[in-house]
Amino acid sequence: MNQQSDNKLLSFIDTCIDFISKDILLYLYLSILSLLMIGLIYSYQFKYITPILFYFTAFVGFYLLFKLLFKKLGDKFDFSRLNFNFSASFYHKSLIIALVFIVIFMVLHYIAIGYIPIIKSYLSLDYYKIALMRQKIKEIDSTLIKYISSFSVKAVIPILMLVAYIKDKKLFMAYFVICSFYAFSLMQKSYIVGIFVPIILYVSMSIEIKDFVYSILSFDLSQIKKSTPSFIKKIALIAFFIFIPLACNYLTVFVANPMLRASKEEIEAEMNKNKQDGDKEYLAFVESSLSKDIAVAGTALSNRVFFKPGEMVGVWLDKIPSEFPYAKGCGYHFLAPFLGCEYEDYDYSRKLYDITKKKEASKGLKGTFTAAHFMYDYANFGYYGFIIAAFLLALLLNFISVFFNNQANWILPINGLFILWLSSAAFYSTLFSGGWMLSILLFIFYKNYIIADKNKLSNNSN
Repeated sequence: MNQQSDNKLLSFIDTCIDFISKDILLYLYLSILSLLMIGLIYSYQFKYITPILFYFTAFVGFYLLFKLLFKKLGDKFDFSRLNFNFSASFYHKSLIIALVFIVIFMVLHYIAIGYIPIIKSYLSLDYYKIALMRQKIKEIDSTLIKYISSFSVKAVIPILMLVAYIKDKKLFMAYFVICSFYAFSLMQKSYIVGIFVPIILYVSMSIEIKDFVYSILSFDLSQIKKSTPSFIKKIALIAFFIFIPLACNYLTVFVANPMLRASKEEIEAEMNKNKQDGDKEYLAFVESSLSKDIAVAGTALSNRVFFKPGEMVGVWLDKIPSEFPYAKGCGYHFLAPFLGCEYEDYDYSRKLYDITKKKEASKGLKGTFTAAHFMYDYANFGYYGFIIAAFLLALLLNFISVFFNNQANWILPINGLFILWLSSAAFYSTLFSGGWMLSILLFIFYKNYIIADKNKLSNNSN
């Protein structure tokens, strides 16, 4: 290729990267929204596509509006100055102390539950007993332990693991072993995935895509030899950090479903021993599912990722308001007391679980039938709820872009996980009790420690 062609190719690659990086969270969110629509169409065809398109239009409109308004705000305020200036030694000690507290809390959590969930579940062949054990993790009496656990797994551990990975690989290995076991032991698939997402995104954003793509497209052998080792190393790291949570989720499905690891006779004996008389419906299910092929777990996971979120949106649209009236604000836990209503009467995620999971509910199992964040606002105010959800998320994403000065290499690792959570959680719970705000605060605290070039966030990537 001649010099002119090289320059055009480089310019094109730069333009593409710059275009995506300036609104990286927007494109990630739209990708999640696309998956929701695929699942919705797969489950309900085009019956409920209009409400989702209405929300999509409102969200994109608000996003573009706030983008124009926040550009002026970014020009007036330098949010990069909001940081802490402690010594490297102080930050390193804080990581060690935090790890000690995580270990202490792990032990206290196991004591409060009464067992290590993954181990006790493996020792049982009773499906419902295992389900009740998993429920006990969420329904633990101590509100303090419940919230500390939630904040730890959803915010503290993911961010501290990222900081340790960047600054101290030996300390990171300690975090890796301890925190991976803790997240895995709680048998919530999202936990083990969540603690690795910031690292996966950080390593992904550190790949010099422009140089590698350019060397391939230009057939520059010297450049390919130069860029390939680094590229392969980072791809291998990403693959490893994806493999760990994936393997743990396979194991969780394997442990939680006795039919994958025992015969019908063994399960029947276990259930009879628990005085459930061999539950005929469950045993019939077991008999038709005796294949121990771990592909069953793979099918369950792929269905959960690609189809289930959209199906859940469809169920909410199908039942509200035809069976459950719009909550008119009573469906917000924080707002219900001020409106003089009982939140439990409008907790539609639990009510929908009871009517869609009748078998499990009849056994005393309690659960939630979660859906994408905008469905919670829809459940309260119908189409006006879609407008509220679109307004709030568009506002937050633009604020984050300005706060991080459009630096995608930090925006995505710190915030990307929570964009994923929005596919199955309310906006308010994700932002507060879900740890999104805490993650941003932790980033502010450790920013000067993990960013070698302290001016990196000061220069807007125009």
